Amino acid sequence: MMIVYEFLKVNYATVLCSVGLIIILLFNRGAERWIKYNMLLSAVTVLMLAIADYVDVEVAYDMNLLGVRFAASTLGYMLRPLPLYLMILSVRHHKKNNILWAIPLIFNACLLAINPFFNIVFGLNDIGGFRRGVLGYMPHVVGFFYLGLVGYCALRLLYDNNYSDGFILAFMEFVAISAVLMETYTAEKIYVSTAYAIFNLLYYMFVHVQIVAKDHLTGLLNRVSFYEDCHRFKNSISGVISVDMNELKRINDNEGHAAGDKALVEVADCLRSAFKQKCTGYRMGGDEFIILIWEGAGEETEAMIALCRKLVEEKGYSCAFGTAYYDKASQEARNIRTLMKDADAKMYEDKRRLKAIAADGIKPQIRSVIRGVK
Repeated sequence: MMIVYEFLKVNYATVLCSVGLIIILLFNRGAERWIKYNMLLSAVTVLMLAIADYVDVEVAYDMNLLGVRFAASTLGYMLRPLPLYLMILSVRHHKKNNILWAIPLIFNACLLAINPFFNIVFGLNDIGGFRRGVLGYMPHVVGFFYLGLVGYCALRLLYDNNYSDGFILAFMEFVAISAVLMETYTAEKIYVSTAYAIFNLLYYMFVHVQIVAKDHLTGLLNRVSFYEDCHRFKNSISGVISVDMNELKRINDNEGHAAGDKALVEVADCLRSAFKQKCTGYRMGGDEFIILIWEGAGEETEAMIALCRKLVEEKGYSCAFGTAYYDKASQEARNIRTLMKDADAKMYEDKRRLKAIAADGIKPQIRSVIRGVK
């Protein structure tokens, strides 16, 4: 019991944050499954890392427990980069090359697995002193690789105007780097595990808040977020794009609602891909979407609409678009509802145009069928 007490005294914050997060995740019904699994594994990893580091320090120079210290050090080196990798998976869950980012992690684990036989990473001398091997800095290189990758993901999100995800990830990067530096220049080995435990809990809170702000089906921001952003950033909005998916009712009636949901998700992915720069997409409900155009988008807007049309058509669907801009020369107060009404009117014009084009394409086919019957 004394050992447990001493461990908790040193790692109180780490244990409370990690155990608390595990309990929350086990009973959580809101977060997506991949988020829950990643964060659950990360919380368990942090607890194991805290135990390994504590044992490593407590049994140092005890000649009877050199094997225990060696095992604890090996486990600590294996686990240190894992929470960072899991954080990257949580942020980049839809990316195809995520498995490639696991290669340094696997390589590090393999090196440490064979290290007891060759001491290529580290070893312990007869009096318990630490001795670095020829590849002794490899675990550190792997750790800094994942720190750099987290930083890259944060910058990429900020570049794509995804400020909420970008800033929280940048803060995680700061927490992790500061923890590594404090461990480097002090004799303590509690900072990294504590930092991981805290940013796991913070990230869960962030994800939970985002669930309220996003449309559950498509992952785009929802109607509530749209009106909140219009209020908060009203002086930064230059226009809106009203987007309406065509033929969703037909898909639901003929192919089922699962096919309709799939169509909405794919259209949302097209919107997300096309309107990455200086625009933000929202699902207003049903088959209706809206894009806020921020100041500075300029002539890029029409090119983004053309790209979105192309991406949607490649998926086998169709959308109508209508764009409206604030009159910069007018001194009237900016009214988002008037702007949306103008964009909707243009969107319905585009919808009628698309229906006319479709009807003209059908008429020759009907005539050829009639001729064939005659």
